[in-house]
Amino acid sequence: MKILHLSKFFYPYLGGIENFILDLAKSLKEFPLKLTILAHQHKPLSTTRNEFIENIKVIRAGTISNILYTPLSPSFIYNFLNLNSKFDIIHIHMPNPSAILAVMMAKPKAKVLIHWHADVVASEIDKKIKVFFPFYKPLQGFLIKRADKIIVTSEQYLKHSQPLSPVGKKCRVIPLGLDPSRLKSDKERVNKIKKNFGGEIVFSLGRLSYYKGFSYLIKAMKYVDAVLILGGEGKQKDKLKKLIESEGLKNKIFLVGKIDEKDLGSYYEACTLFCLPSIEKTEAFGMVLLEAMRFKRPLVTTNIDGSGISWVNQDGVTGITVAPKDSSALAKAINTIISNPYLAKKMGENAYKRFEQNFHINIIAEKIYSQYSELLD
Repeated sequence: MKILHLSKFFYPYLGGIENFILDLAKSLKEFPLKLTILAHQHKPLSTTRNEFIENIKVIRAGTISNILYTPLSPSFIYNFLNLNSKFDIIHIHMPNPSAILAVMMAKPKAKVLIHWHADVVASEIDKKIKVFFPFYKPLQGFLIKRADKIIVTSEQYLKHSQPLSPVGKKCRVIPLGLDPSRLKSDKERVNKIKKNFGGEIVFSLGRLSYYKGFSYLIKAMKYVDAVLILGGEGKQKDKLKKLIESEGLKNKIFLVGKIDEKDLGSYYEACTLFCLPSIEKTEAFGMVLLEAMRFKRPLVTTNIDGSGISWVNQDGVTGITVAPKDSSALAKAINTIISNPYLAKKMGENAYKRFEQNFHINIIAEKIYSQYSELLD
């Protein structure tokens, strides 16, 4: 069984989906298959490079530039045209416009499996996407129709996904997963983080983008007796810095930028709780939630219509969910957990138990392998 994964980017260009694909690829090595990954180079004006990561063959197609969050890469299509006939299954991680164009041009005979990570949302906040979406929608529709099977990460997302509503019979729900061994904490580093920041620590992490809702969390911290460590880079960084200054919170909120993977586990270990304040269903699942659960940390998240976040974080069990765009509700939820150590410990233990039962990468890899087998039966 030969499988070709098509992904926008791949490790070490870290993001939730990139980490998931790496963990999945490593776990799938335990099954009788051969796996190759075709992704884009992260930086513009780059050339194609072949390499092996964890004994997994990775082809990074050269990228000319990035337009509307999308790599412009004729090399991606060229490589796919040369590769696709050698594989039994094409496993496409969406959204990925390059993959759609490649399939349209190549018309592969292989089975096509789509991994539907998120709808492309015609956002009122990001006007560029709203303008681009009418051109993208028919391309997306072509691939959905061509797909033999579609993996969706939660029942909630499948139920509310407009593009997938006509093809529910093709869809299978399999959540994202995490290899817990990939993230480790270091006691000395944990103690240093606690000493540097002091007191109770609220931790949040992600690309500094409009849909993450970090501005609402920043405003919530005015009413919380704790510090906020916010990790990540992105276009909203300067805007968030100005907000922190205007709210007089420079001594309570710290933008620490990109956190090295070797240190990431220590930040989770050092915090009292993890908060993901996203405001739009572009946040389809929240891989960072699994990372926090792996470290037994309670969660504060938002209840976004159509997103799987509220399925991952069970309100009152693994954490607390609140309405999006509500700083007061975020503050109240954070204070509830911080002021009650027993509740925080219990929710953290429940989170870890839920992770082990539902989101360990070995469980997910076995489910995905079974889909491969069904496709080829």
